[in-house]
Amino acid sequence: MPERTPLRSAIPALLAILMLVSTAQSDQCAFQHQGDKDPRSLYLRTGQVDLRQRSSVLSDPDQARFGAAHYVIQLDGPMTPQRRNALEAAGVNLGEYLPMYAYITDLDQARPDELVKLDFVSWVGEFDPSWAVCPSVGAHTFTTAERRHLEARGVKRLVVRLFDESDIGLVAEKLDLCGARICDVEERKGECQIEIDISADGLDELRDFEQIMFVEEAAEGQPRNASTSWITQTNTADTTRLWDMGLLGQNQVAGIIDWNLSTTHCAFADAVNPIGPNHRKILAFYGDGSGGNARHGTHVGGVLAGNDPAETDPAFRGQAPECKIVFSNQPSEITATNLYSQLEIH
Repeated sequence: MPERTPLRSAIPALLAILMLVSTAQSDQCAFQHQGDKDPRSLYLRTGQVDLRQRSSVLSDPDQARFGAAHYVIQLDGPMTPQRRNALEAAGVNLGEYLPMYAYITDLDQARPDELVKLDFVSWVGEFDPSWAVCPSVGAHTFTTAERRHLEARGVKRLVVRLFDESDIGLVAEKLDLCGARICDVEERKGECQIEIDISADGLDELRDFEQIMFVEEAAEGQPRNASTSWITQTNTADTTRLWDMGLLGQNQVAGIIDWNLSTTHCAFADAVNPIGPNHRKILAFYGDGSGGNARHGTHVGGVLAGNDPAETDPAFRGQAPECKIVFSNQPSEITATNLYSQLEIH
């Protein structure tokens, strides 16, 4: 039997690397940083916006009134703790960052006469709906059968990112009226993104949704574990030394703390045994299964330990496909004590 300790001790480090890579690749942020650019412009996926060409509501603070709209506030340089405290004291609720030096904000509680006193605030104005739809929508060439089928029917699969604290139920009703089919909803701490299938005509209607911050085409899912495996084992193309030695995670247990895991996914499902000591993959699941962003926990679990018995393609195999996992989407509920109690079973 292979030594247990080396592989067990390597799993936490490997998991940390996988989660960092996964998080970086799965970031759905609507805006991208452009480096050292004009500090009076916004650099959005929809293009550069020169704010000097747009009137600031603070140019006439006596007439300015803040309503329920979403606003953008730009500073004359980087944020500091002192500036953040001053903005919060003026009633500014900061949200998503926009390069350069700007933030989407809630100004319901803000007073223009207080904001104008902050000499580091260079511009304040309403979020323009024309910034909300990525210009690359409709320009992609897809390779998977599913996406090609949707394209042939004139249907787009989109990721819709809502402004923080939006009424998700109301948005769902409006999407239904547009003929959209909701495929997935991911919500966490007031942030929400919705994956939908919608016709081109329906896409035009999305521009009028005041709750929508950004819309882009959903990424095309493709299995890539085959390349991940040789990178982590040897960093030499198609050379999997650990697997070649028979080290597949047998008799090992990995602890994973992440957003929700889909226990019915083919990489983890057991049609005979419930989750527990006899389950082929999941020894214990801490949490109620309602954690948001199920795709992330499922993705990380699959990269580390996924194994579909009916699939021989290494692209569908995790790094340690024979190991079992103890999973939690509620970090406060999993401790070293109950994790190691599971480890002692094997």
